[in-house]
Amino acid sequence: MSILNKDTVGLKARQLMDAQRSIARVIPILPWLAAVVFSAALAAGLGTLYLVGKVSAAARVVQTQEAPTYKVKRDSMAPAEYQDTITWLTRLHPSVQVAVTKKGALQVSINEGQHHSEWLYTLAALQSQGADIIWEVSDFCVGRCNGPVATAIVTGNRQKLQQN
Repeated sequence: MSILNKDTVGLKARQLMDAQRSIARVIPILPWLAAVVFSAALAAGLGTLYLVGKVSAAARVVQTQEAPTYKVKRDSMAPAEYQDTITWLTRLHPSVQVAVTKKGALQVSINEGQHHSEWLYTLAALQSQGADIIWEVSDFCVGRCNGPVATAIVTGNRQKLQQN
C-alpha cells in the first residue's frame, strides 16, 4: 500500500500551483521594493554625511575662535651679553678675533688663512649658544676683504613666542 494516492497527489499539485501563483504575483513587486529600500538607505546615508559635514564645519569655526594667537617677540642682545659671547668664543678659538662693532653687532674675523676652519667653527658655535638666540649675518667676506682674510658681521636677537 502506497502512501501517495490519487487524492494526496492532486492536493500537493494544487498547493504547488497556488504557491507558484503567489510567487508569480510577488516577483514584479520585488525590483520596486528593492529600489525603495535602496533609495531609503542611500538617502539616510547622504543625510548623515551632510549632517556630519555641518557639525564638523561648526566645530572648526569654534576651534578657530578659541585658538590662541601668537606673535614673535624679538629683542636685540644687550652689550653685556655680547661681552659674555666674546669671552666664551675667544676661549674656544683663541686665533679668531671677536669684537663688538659700533652698530652693536659682533665681528668675527681672522688675519691668517690657515685659521679659516677655526673661523668657520667659531661661527657655527654661535648657533649653539642659546636656544632662543637667532644669529643673522649682515656681512660675510672671505678672501678679498678690507683688512682681515675672512670676516663676518653677525647680530644676535632673542626670539620668543608670546600669546596675544
